[in-house]
Amino acid sequence: PFDCIFCSNPVWKLNKPWIRMRKPESISEEIEYLYQKGVRDIYLRADELNCDLGWAIGVCQEITKLDHKDLFLSTNLRVDQVPEELAKALKDANFWVVFLGVESANDRVLKGVGKMITADNAINAFRTLKKAGIMVNANIMLYNLWEENERLCYETFQEVENTFKFIKDCVNANLIDYLAWSITTPYPGSQLWGLNKKYNFIRKDR
Repeated sequence: PFDCIFCSNPVWKLNKPWIRMRKPESISEEIEYLYQKGVRDIYLRADELNCDLGWAIGVCQEITKLDHKDLFLSTNLRVDQVPEELAKALKDANFWVVFLGVESANDRVLKGVGKMITADNAINAFRTLKKAGIMVNANIMLYNLWEENERLCYETFQEVENTFKFIKDCVNANLIDYLAWSITTPYPGSQLWGLNKKYNFIRKDR
């Protein structure tokens, strides 16, 4: 539903609707099927489970009704839509860890790449989830680039260092349990890929 420049639109936005939210009851039925087959750990592969809070909470409530104490789940969330109500619903459904797209600790960079979140949003999400007893995996990308008014902008070395300091501080404060990071990668079809082509950063034989 958002417009981050690093997402590959031919994958995510080839056809409308861009977001497809299945009935929570249908999702819980599939989970029950897997449970009966012996599965006890499920990664709910919604790119952003909380793109619609009401739907996300409904999914959690249907899973909770299954009442499988030995079934553990994980999923992805945006950091700017994690109220206590959602955290409680996730915990009740036995989600043990969530993956959060933090990307950068620099608001200038987050705005530039179209993420439309802030570092404070991330901290608030960490605190809310940890308070509910859910582990946090923070995902970050290093050396982002974007364009403003036909001018190429870079995430600086100092800003990358600031992101690592941000993560370290959060780990020391017991707000983050796991970390996944990568150098920012331009995927074909993304705005980021187009920028790399425009400025001749992509090898001609690719």
